[in-house]
Amino acid sequence: MRKKRRLGEFTDWCFELDATFDPPLTERQLDVLCEQLIDAVETAGLQFGGGGDGGSYSVIVQFGDRQPNEDDRRQFEAWFRRLPQLASCRTGPLRDANYGWSS
Repeated sequence: MRKKRRLGEFTDWCFELDATFDPPLTERQLDVLCEQLIDAVETAGLQFGGGGDGGSYSVIVQFGDRQPNEDDRRQFEAWFRRLPQLASCRTGPLRDANYGWSS
């Protein structure tokens, strides 16, 4: 039953990452950012969903071929912090991807 409900050892993990840019990214810069992020996430064997506009970008990195871990959180936060127009970046803790989200 735990497997069916994705509980215990069957929990699917994810983390949120929120970035803001100043000055805001142009449409072209945003396209390049998205392509680079897709490459980085897929190379790590993970998936992500989200997006944004030129001023902010929010993603949820989640399980793909494997579960994300603390090293992934640090790696992707560092990846965003290297972006030249980054004003701020917040990386949330690993959390259950299926339960505990407030509406």
